[in-house]
Amino acid sequence: MFAFAALKLAVTLPFAGQYGYHRDELYYLASGRHPALGYVDYPPISPLLARLDTMVFGTGLVTLRLLPILAGCAIVILTAMIARELGGGGTAQVMSAFCILVSGIYLGGDWIFETVAFDQLMWALTIYVLVRLLRRGELKLWCLLGLVFGIGLETKYTILALGLAVTIGLVATRMRSQLKTPWPWVGFAIAIILLAPNLVWQVEHGWPSISYLFTHHGRIAQETSRVSFVLEQLLFVNIFLLPLVVAGQRQLMRDHSLRLLAFIAPVVELLFLVAGGKSYYATPMFVLLYAAGAVAMEPLMNRGNRFVRRAVVWVPATLLIIVLLPIALPVLPADIMARTKLYDTRTDYGNMVGWPQFTRIVARVYDRLPLQERRRTRILVGNYGEAGAIDLYGPRYHLPPALSGHLTYYYWKPRHVVVRALIMVEVDPASLGGQCRQVRRVATITNSLHVENEEYGNPVLLCTGRIDLDRVWKRQLHYD
Repeated sequence: MFAFAALKLAVTLPFAGQYGYHRDELYYLASGRHPALGYVDYPPISPLLARLDTMVFGTGLVTLRLLPILAGCAIVILTAMIARELGGGGTAQVMSAFCILVSGIYLGGDWIFETVAFDQLMWALTIYVLVRLLRRGELKLWCLLGLVFGIGLETKYTILALGLAVTIGLVATRMRSQLKTPWPWVGFAIAIILLAPNLVWQVEHGWPSISYLFTHHGRIAQETSRVSFVLEQLLFVNIFLLPLVVAGQRQLMRDHSLRLLAFIAPVVELLFLVAGGKSYYATPMFVLLYAAGAVAMEPLMNRGNRFVRRAVVWVPATLLIIVLLPIALPVLPADIMARTKLYDTRTDYGNMVGWPQFTRIVARVYDRLPLQERRRTRILVGNYGEAGAIDLYGPRYHLPPALSGHLTYYYWKPRHVVVRALIMVEVDPASLGGQCRQVRRVATITNSLHVENEEYGNPVLLCTGRIDLDRVWKRQLHYD
């Protein structure tokens, strides 16, 4: 298992510096500079990790991405440990670790600094503790389960789906007898206590995460069909591992002591399918199916010619992930990625291109203003990626901090902002309530690779007049 973790590190780390910061990474860095108990679209763990990383290593793309890469390596080891707890021997442990290595969602998601890798890690750790609890019957493990799950809640809210699945399985199986003991309730209380600081932040700010949830998931439901949700799941799991996954689900259903675990996959899948969640939201539970499937197939793999039997599973799964490698990892040079428009297939790549140039274009506009006017000028942009780029690269050009009404950036506006000019990107002048005496297009956003991302081709506007942002700031708030 450690060899596969080392292999994952060796495959992923060399490409960690490719293309540039993702817009989400810029947002996490900015969130880390604004420590809080909560944020609109995620809990505080990931921003805290971003802040700790920059405090230790400074601002660096590779060092920032090292954390999710290491989280991905830990998932490889944890999956093998889950297989061992399920009764698997060496073959099952190796096979389950291999599954993580060739799974598209784990290979492609565990190198960008987002909540994805850390969320996957907390699901894996929660499932591992739960399996130990079921296998060993140590009721005090409910306390550890509550601790891990509580940290998971402060990492990404989607782990609530796992909690719901476990609750349904607990009530629907003979494990419900444990509810007569205090231990499950103690574990639940520990999880709630860990989540409490975030709940306090939500109350103080009017529950913005709830508003975001309905807005964001409503848009996802419109853009993503149920069919594409299922097809993407098959792509993420690696289609050649599907028989193993099915065998894993059957294994859990047959073992009465583990019957609770059989509820996790169907409940999680159904919940996100009905709720209109992104297809990758459900994928952290793959660790359980990989581990259980490896245990189920271990006797078959150990019969007769072991090499041939294992090759039947390993070779096609490996060949598929090699074919998909340019989509999973940024292995291609940036110019080839741009020329082939690979960013149309994986939009993450497009979201990594052009941020230094974006900032330079805005800086040139700012520098052309008279010195006296610059002192009364601010930069207002439409999304957190643009704002994060200005905040990261802007100090070298002596730019003021960015303003934006997008998600948590909305709450970072200084108390009073009255200016004579605004440099604006992706902001409708009409949203300023007629305060712009004059609006001119002064530049256009481009990038050297001509990647047609969200920023490419957008105008840079200069709004002049006496602009009191306090009067119109509520109009700037948006969650899309």
